[in-house]
Amino acid sequence: MKDEICALREKLEKTTEELYMKYDELEQHSRRNSIRIIGVHESEDEDIQKATLDVFKKINKDISISDIDRCHRVGKRVQGRSRQIIVKFVSYQDKDGVYTQRRKLRAMMENVFVNEDLTHYSSKLFKMARDLRKSRWIENTWTKDGHIYILEQPDGAVRQIQCKEDLSRYLRK
Repeated sequence: MKDEICALREKLEKTTEELYMKYDELEQHSRRNSIRIIGVHESEDEDIQKATLDVFKKINKDISISDIDRCHRVGKRVQGRSRQIIVKFVSYQDKDGVYTQRRKLRAMMENVFVNEDLTHYSSKLFKMARDLRKSRWIENTWTKDGHIYILEQPDGAVRQIQCKEDLSRYLRK
C-alpha cells in the first residue's frame, strides 16, 4: 500500500510539474509581442507614449502610436525609482525589430534597457543563467522569443534552458 501511495505521489508531482511548464509556455506565448523598457525617468505628468516613442527614435526604429497596442508603467510607485514600461506591439515584427536594435541604446541612453517580457518563472531562470555567466561558469546567456539560451564556452554549444535542472549541471563543474 505504501509503495502505491509513493508511486501515485511521484506521478502527481510529475504531472503537476508538466502542467506548470505548459502553463508557463502558454503565458510566455501570450507575451510574444511585448517588451519591457527599464530606466526611463518617471514624472507625475508624463506622456508615457511619447516617452516610449522617444526611446524607439534613439535606436532609429520608426514606430508610431498605431503600432502599439498598449503601453504603461508596471509595479508600485517607489520614491526615487522609475517603474518599468511595458509595451505590447500590434505586430510581432515591430517588437522583434525594436528588440534586435536594443543594443544601440547603450551608447545613447545611459541605464536604459529593453528586455523581453518574460514570465515570472522564466525571469528567475534567466537571472540564474546571468549569475552563472557572472561567475564564469558559462560564456554567455540571452533570450529570444521568450526562450532562454546559454553559450557554454566560446565556439561551444548553444543550449536552450527550460528548467532549473538544465542549469544545475553547470553548478557542479
